[in-house]
Amino acid sequence: MPRDAGINGFLLTLIKRGDADVWFGLHDQKNEGQWKWIDGTALGTGYTAWAPGEPNNKRGVQDCAVYWAEKNFQWDDEKCDKQRGFICQFKPSGAEGN
Repeated sequence: MPRDAGINGFLLTLIKRGDADVWFGLHDQKNEGQWKWIDGTALGTGYTAWAPGEPNNKRGVQDCAVYWAEKNFQWDDEKCDKQRGFICQFKPSGAEGN
């Protein structure tokens, strides 16, 4: 999850190889305007990379965030049921075989 500029920059190097919007685990589905990461932690006042004028909840149905290809992969809110690529984050397992 791009919680700071460093991680956001790293993820951008990966997704800019393509030309499609990408989900990254941020939403405000339960309470409009209260953005939370998929793990339940609040976005709060921390790092963001929203495109100008975003999030705008266009037509009252945009509750999930994407890297927006058309706007140089800045963040945008989108309808959550759109088919997009996605980023997964997980903790690496410990070294095996030692």
